[in-house]
Amino acid sequence: MGKYGKWSRDWEQFDWKPIDRELKEVIKDNGAGSNIDVGISREEVIEYFEWLSENCPEEFLKLLILRKMSEYGL
Repeated sequence: MGKYGKWSRDWEQFDWKPIDRELKEVIKDNGAGSNIDVGISREEVIEYFEWLSENCPEEFLKLLILRKMSEYGL
């Protein structure tokens, strides 16, 4: 058990602004580079979605729907 129970971070208070800035830079650079660091690992993203599904199921469902819509170009 970690500092935040079973979570590695305090996802409720996590500041997504730096991640957003880094992603915008990656998009601006057309995703150049094979090992892009935006400040959060794949494992942490998966953990966040697990946290979100347990703690904010309605928000999690909205994200899943938006993702599907995006896949279909909506």
